[in-house]
Amino acid sequence: MAFWTTKQRKKEEAIVKPWTSVRVPAVARFEAAKAFSPENGRVRIAFVGGDFLELFQNRIEVNLPASSLSVHLVEHPERGNATSILAELGERSRIPLAHFYEMLVQQPTCEQPGLLVTNGWANVCFVEGGDGIVVQACGDEGGWIVGSAPLEHPTALGAGQCRVISR
Repeated sequence: MAFWTTKQRKKEEAIVKPWTSVRVPAVARFEAAKAFSPENGRVRIAFVGGDFLELFQNRIEVNLPASSLSVHLVEHPERGNATSILAELGERSRIPLAHFYEMLVQQPTCEQPGLLVTNGWANVCFVEGGDGIVVQACGDEGGWIVGSAPLEHPTALGAGQCRVISR
């Protein structure tokens, strides 16, 4: 019979595993409606979901400092969903929408290798001020497909396929 400490059990049961980190630049002014438009000029946006537009089209973020973001691999999707990942990451879970966009800028056409997956699986984040919402960007040869969904929505989280971005 094995006895496990709480720390060992939590580590074994983790849904996501830290993989790497990346620096994103400071952002003086970010307007979601302009950034997540096919005409933005920095990122190939193929499609933006109606729910995302409804929630974030009026979002403006200003004077954001440069930051280091963590990229996590989804290790055990069978152990939970977006709500579980949010709880697992705790205080580090939420990031500015502008910083998520800057991650997309690093792979603007989805054809460059990088930290985000571009094979149709989701890159997921939890946005500051977007309580109860998960934001995702799926990339393929057509560009980025950006959407949002309630936390309880069954977001497809393939083991080793999805990335979760946090602080």
